[in-house]
Amino acid sequence: MNPTEWNTNEKEALEIVLGYLNFSSGDPAPKFLMGLNTICAGLDARKEEGDSTPAWRRLAAALWDYLKWVQPTSDVFSQDTQVRQALLFAFLYFFPQYRVWHKDLLFHQKDDVLFNAFSIGQAFYAILKEKAFESIPADAAEIASSEEFLKTSNGTINEETPGSEEMPGREITSSREITPEIQNALNRTINRYDDFIGYRPIPILRSRQKMQPYRHEWLHAIPLYIKGVGVVHGEFTQLVTEALEFLKVTDEPLLDRAMFDFDRLEELAFDPRALDFNHPVNRRLNYHFGSWDPLHITNKGYYDRFILIESTI
Repeated sequence: MNPTEWNTNEKEALEIVLGYLNFSSGDPAPKFLMGLNTICAGLDARKEEGDSTPAWRRLAAALWDYLKWVQPTSDVFSQDTQVRQALLFAFLYFFPQYRVWHKDLLFHQKDDVLFNAFSIGQAFYAILKEKAFESIPADAAEIASSEEFLKTSNGTINEETPGSEEMPGREITSSREITPEIQNALNRTINRYDDFIGYRPIPILRSRQKMQPYRHEWLHAIPLYIKGVGVVHGEFTQLVTEALEFLKVTDEPLLDRAMFDFDRLEELAFDPRALDFNHPVNRRLNYHFGSWDPLHITNKGYYDRFILIESTI
């Protein structure tokens, strides 16, 4: 997309996003997520009929093109090494590799469901926190054009080649070489990004796992609403917006009975896994509507992330 076609608000959002990626160490930033949301909405509004390119690929091309356009005349991006490394690591390696890593658990999901504006932003938090972008040498943080982001990966799983200790036998082979440094950075980033497992009854077995979940069981809950940011752009925008407005005016006694305090809700997300109605974990009372994430607790002892079940929404 031609960078000159963006309106004033969208250009501001693009510069906020690129500026964050260039200077941040990965701390949560509401304006960064708002910017990504604005850009994704703008890209969808300009999407040509019949274009099946995933939103995250179109976002990658848009960010790269705008950076190359604004960099020569901007003091902010006079040193743009980190933002280029972050964009290349995220869009050429992390998102394709994430689909590979969860090829069994999330095979049924489309890219546009897994990677909305907020989940992309949270992935960048993990990339910056782990300094994973440094796995791409500064002098190699360049591509011929943004068209490279739009190419569908033809990567395949090499089950015979052992990967790292954290991700055994799950390395991806593609036209782009994954060096040991990049593979290690991917391991660390995915480990940080996948922070949800939900309620999980574990049988006591004699195994080396010591009752700990396998790495492939962890995943990232897909955010729909984040306090201080708003509702994410996408197919559930209207539904979630109206549902939250309804909750804001619901009688307090009714909310108390449901043990739900809207003011304590920091994030509303959904579990992207397929629901097995016959599994014991899904037979608990009201579980089909969702539940609080037991691992997200404030320092005051309250849950602050509510996870919906996708089949319900």
